[in-house]
Amino acid sequence: MSNQRWLSCSESSKILGISQATIWTLKNNDSLVAGVHWLYVTGKRNSNVLFNVDEIREWQKNETQRHQQEHIDAAKKIASYQEVGV
Repeated sequence: MSNQRWLSCSESSKILGISQATIWTLKNNDSLVAGVHWLYVTGKRNSNVLFNVDEIREWQKNETQRHQQEHIDAAKKIASYQEVGV
């Protein structure tokens, strides 16, 4: 855990290539997991929040792969008449 980078929303936004608003939306809609992707600095609700850019980057990668696989799976469901010989 000591090798992970916990940064402010502003710093995380620049590194991850997404807006601060998007980071907060991902946090607030529970796409990002407390204690894994973000944390309260003091452990209490009213404190500042830091984001783990390494874990969020991994989440971005996994989400990209999941969405790409959904696209591939949908394409496989399309009927093909190539074997009919028409």
